Amino acid sequence: MMTTIAPLSPLDPRVLADGAREVRASGEHVADARTQAASALAGELTREEQKVVQELKKTDAEVRAHERAHQTAGGPVTGGVSYEYTRGPDGKMYAVGGEVSIDASPEADPAATIQKMDMVIRAALAPADPSIQDRRVAAQARQEQQEAVAELRQERLEEQQAAEGNAPPGEAARASDAYAQASALTPTAAANEASPSQLPLAFSA
Repeated sequence: MMTTIAPLSPLDPRVLADGAREVRASGEHVADARTQAASALAGELTREEQKVVQELKKTDAEVRAHERAHQTAGGPVTGGVSYEYTRGPDGKMYAVGGEVSIDASPEADPAATIQKMDMVIRAALAPADPSIQDRRVAAQARQEQQEAVAELRQERLEEQQAAEGNAPPGEAARASDAYAQASALTPTAAANEASPSQLPLAFSA
């Protein structure tokens, strides 16, 4: 006697159970693939490369803060910022150097030069860690400032001498007093009439 085995119906519990196992296995496979892909992505950087990336991030932040300090302190005597970049192991670009253009040229009026050089010095030395070039720019500005002070004193002396030559004795005495006051001027006090110009001089971070 032959026994015929009827085919399983799609609604048979055994068919449904097998299907559930296949779906579950497929889902687990997809999840495993995603996990492996994420692990592979994270594993692109070695421990040493990760250290390099962290150092580059730190340098990038320091460079940008340095140049921002120059710009903020310099105001009208500073121009735009330009950065030098390098590519990290993660493929991203990081700033590793930079510079801000600064107008350190003397003005035609010595009083204006004195005030302008004050701004240049503040801009150059504004960062917490001024570079060698920053200090060089500040030193140059101080030299320009000292020369402007000497020029201003000479102008006041000539004015005083001219006034004494054409004035009665009382007025000549007052002119002499005015010159004495001008000779005692500090660079900042002598510079109330300044206005900046724009001839760029760059200094690096």
